[in-house]
Amino acid sequence: MVKKYEKQILEAYLNLPSRKLLKHMFEMEEDYLAGHVSRFLHGERFEEEFTPFSDCELEVINPLIESNKDNDDGKELITAVLLTKAVCNIMNKYKK
Repeated sequence: MVKKYEKQILEAYLNLPSRKLLKHMFEMEEDYLAGHVSRFLHGERFEEEFTPFSDCELEVINPLIESNKDNDDGKELITAVLLTKAVCNIMNKYKK
């Protein structure tokens, strides 16, 4: 059974604002994961393993974080990255 704090993390992911620094890059990937998170919250479980980010995504995200870690947009991106990792971990934990 999904724990209360895990459910709150999943819900928080669905409420993340758009990642300004990414300028709409990786929106399809974000939408794909958000769809699975929504279905997970409604009780569906999946056989697939969720990976937070591809190598290609990390090649873009990591330098953006490094060069913006002292401003609000950079901190928002860090929060989004950490939540994405947590969400994937939670859904993988309850894999079919």
